[in-house]
Amino acid sequence: MLALKTSVSAAHHEVSEDIDLSAPQEVIGKVAFVEWTNPHVTVHVLTDDLPGAQKYWLIQADSPSALLSRGISRATLEDTDPIAVTQYASNINSCTTTCVSYGLSFTDSSGNVQILSAEIAALLSELRFGN
Repeated sequence: MLALKTSVSAAHHEVSEDIDLSAPQEVIGKVAFVEWTNPHVTVHVLTDDLPGAQKYWLIQADSPSALLSRGISRATLEDTDPIAVTQYASNINSCTTTCVSYGLSFTDSSGNVQILSAEIAALLSELRFGN
């Protein structure tokens, strides 16, 4: 687990260079762990893709302070079970059993959609509206 954390943390760069904004994915699973650290929160989600086959997703979000300003705490993420995340897989990840992605939003246990990445939301807005 430590090696995975290091590789995600060391890969800080422009999100727009690492994802295909035309290929969102929904991941539904159980939050295994939340790294509540700067510069980005990383949500570890375990999914059952096929019977007997699990994937472990490392989903990058905004900073802790940015999430808190939107009312999202570590407990909010940890207590959402199951969690449904709209995210974009990293283009530099082979994604066999462990996948790295950038989260756009998640649906909380009350059915509310919460933004995980203001940067991705802004990029999508630019694409849609040409801002």
